[in-house]
Amino acid sequence: MRVSRIRVRNIRSYLDATLELAPGTTLLVGDVGAGKTSLLYAVEMALFGTAEIDATFLVRHGASEAEVEVTLEDGEHRYEILRSFRRVRRKGKETFEPGRIAFRQDGATTSYSATELRQRVIELLGFRDNPNPRAHSDLWRWAVYIPQERMREILSAPPKERLETVRRALGVERYRIAAENAKEVARDLRQTASALRESAELLRRFTEDHAAATAEIRRVDELRRAGDDRRRHLEEERTRAAEEAIAAQGALHRLDADRRVRRTLQEEDDADLRALEIREQTRSERARESVRVTDEIGEQEAVAGRTTELRKGTIVAAEEVARLRKEVESRASAAGLLSVARARIAELERRLKTLGLEEEHTRTQVDRARERLAGSGTVSVGAEPTPPTPHSLADLEHHLLEARAQETRAREAAALAHRSLTELEELVAEGVCPRCGQTVHSTEFATHREEAETAVGLADDEVRATELSRQRRESLRQDRDRFEREHERWAEAVRRQADLRSTLATAEDASRRTETALVECRVSLEALRKEEEELTPAEGELRRRRAGLAAADQALTEARTRLENAERAHERAGSLRERLRSLSADAERDAAETDALRTRRTARAARLTEVDSALAREPEVRTTADDAARRREAAESAWQMAAQELTRWATQLESLHERKARAEQGQRERERRLETAEATEAKAAWLSTGFHDAVLTMEARVLERAQADFEHHFQRYFAALIDDPGLVAVTDSSFSPAAEIRGVWTPAEALSGGERTSLALAYRLALARVVRSAGHLRLDSLLLDEPTDGFSPEQVESMGQLLEELALPQVLLVSHERELESVAQRVVWVEKENGHTTLRGPGTGVPAEPTAAEPT
Repeated sequence: MRVSRIRVRNIRSYLDATLELAPGTTLLVGDVGAGKTSLLYAVEMALFGTAEIDATFLVRHGASEAEVEVTLEDGEHRYEILRSFRRVRRKGKETFEPGRIAFRQDGATTSYSATELRQRVIELLGFRDNPNPRAHSDLWRWAVYIPQERMREILSAPPKERLETVRRALGVERYRIAAENAKEVARDLRQTASALRESAELLRRFTEDHAAATAEIRRVDELRRAGDDRRRHLEEERTRAAEEAIAAQGALHRLDADRRVRRTLQEEDDADLRALEIREQTRSERARESVRVTDEIGEQEAVAGRTTELRKGTIVAAEEVARLRKEVESRASAAGLLSVARARIAELERRLKTLGLEEEHTRTQVDRARERLAGSGTVSVGAEPTPPTPHSLADLEHHLLEARAQETRAREAAALAHRSLTELEELVAEGVCPRCGQTVHSTEFATHREEAETAVGLADDEVRATELSRQRRESLRQDRDRFEREHERWAEAVRRQADLRSTLATAEDASRRTETALVECRVSLEALRKEEEELTPAEGELRRRRAGLAAADQALTEARTRLENAERAHERAGSLRERLRSLSADAERDAAETDALRTRRTARAARLTEVDSALAREPEVRTTADDAARRREAAESAWQMAAQELTRWATQLESLHERKARAEQGQRERERRLETAEATEAKAAWLSTGFHDAVLTMEARVLERAQADFEHHFQRYFAALIDDPGLVAVTDSSFSPAAEIRGVWTPAEALSGGERTSLALAYRLALARVVRSAGHLRLDSLLLDEPTDGFSPEQVESMGQLLEELALPQVLLVSHERELESVAQRVVWVEKENGHTTLRGPGTGVPAEPTAAEPT
């Protein structure tokens, strides 16, 4: 498994950056403070949370939230781990709290808490660790990620803590845990055996209880059989009494049924009597209604007899109205023309007033426009100004920004060259290398000094060239700016004179149109007034004709009303005759229903006599039923007592059988506990002696083999970093690192800075090798942060050769040593500008060598 991708947002100086990682060695190179280590901190925070580094230190200053995502791949699956943090203010203090936490496997997302995500990561990486999100992970910091400031920390760790970390990393602590657990289990087993013997003694009483229960079972069983015989005899008596009671109760039910029948018959007779009364009343009302309808028929037929006469009068009135309407219509056209002429006259008079006002307004506008044009003609517009350059102002602004950026980069390069020359001169002046502490001779650095002076000269020339380019472009921009302002003033003067001429022409046209409209309006008004004089006499004649038409319309309306009343009377008479026939049919039906009701009442009186005769025997039947019920209750009570006694004996017998079964079970349980106690004692003896000693022996052998393998790689890696055959790396039984100088044991603190760094790096590489070989770490990635701190140039070269020789599956190396580029398959440049860090190179989406077009 390896790290395939790192994505950060608002982490330290990164706004948003992504780094795709391939197998092999990737070198992150850049200046101090550029942000190289921030990427490694981000990986650690994504996997383990903020146990090692506080989010306040890692989140970009001023950002409200931050996010980091790390992708792991093992050839079969892809795992994406995401953590985010958001800024909050609590009690007046800013802090950061966890935001979204997610784990994706092959695209499927699962949400975890901080503790659950750390546990999932530990399972994924394959090593034992504390899932508490605030717990430190020594194995991660010792064998996978080696921070710059903590490279030598492993040398000064307490021996006991160092040994415990190594034991956990190698997985041998499980042997010691198993041995200690064996002792605890043996102690618990002995206590269990003792408790089993004590509980077996408490079960001795079940033997006596078994004999007593057997004798009691025989006695109770005899009593139960006698009670069963008595219950069967009482069962027969109870059945006979129940049959007699049921027969007597049936006779009572029949009397109740007769009583209900009589009540129903009486209710039906009362209903029929009421129905007869209602029928008589209805017949009287219908007779009166028939007389009234006959009278109204005579009245309606008298009115309907004048229908023919009224229809003729209506026709005559309609013909008179039609004649008068034709005369009105023949004279209405002249009146309509008169109304149109008068309306047109009023409209032309209003139009004449409006045109007079418009004529006065347009003359005023013409005079004003002539005055403005005469006043503006005194100013000369002149010729159009000529542009100083074909480039637009926006292009010149863009070119000027590029020139300033080039000048800034040139000055920064010059400052860097001057600083390098100053550092080189200080190094020669001091005579000692600040990294390795070795003596420096001025003659050895003469070539470097000449190269630095040449670089300073070239950088200063570049600064002067970019400064001249910037000044030239500033001058071009100023000239173009002046031209833009002059051209704008010229264009405004030309537009103003054109607008004045257009305004004058528009006002003159409006004045001419108004004068023409006035003449046309006066001519039309004279013609309409003559037409009004000709049409006025016809208006009086039309009024007289309309009055006659209104009177004729009124007479026609009254004639139609009388005709409609006569027609309605005819229809009403027909409806009343139909009503009279319906009343006759209803009277016949009422007579038939009355006869049926009287017949039904006669038959019901005979049935009531029969029911009254049966109800007279009720006292005799009720006495017989009461006697049968008392006999039944006495038989039921005797049977219940016998049944309860039998149930009591059966329950007691069942309880005795259960008591006997418990006694037998208690005897068997006592024997089982005694046997279990013996077996438990034997297991405790084996765990506390044979198993305990065998596990500790296995632990010692595994740790011995692991230490031998570790020391082999430790010595080999240290020898590759230190070119001194007399200096050998060694460890003691607690895995504490030290060195032998010409066979003399020397503690780590007595070594030089470069030697201590080499010892710590070799220790970590060897531990990672042994842990992975033991199968307790599935991650094949190694993260090294400035591992060459304090190394001489030769040691830096040896470091690169060692990494190349180890051929580790994946190494992410952070260093400012350019010599390590030769051993890296990929080099990623980390650059910081204006507080923002960017990545360029393989896997960043930004080319390794930036290109920029120089504007002309």
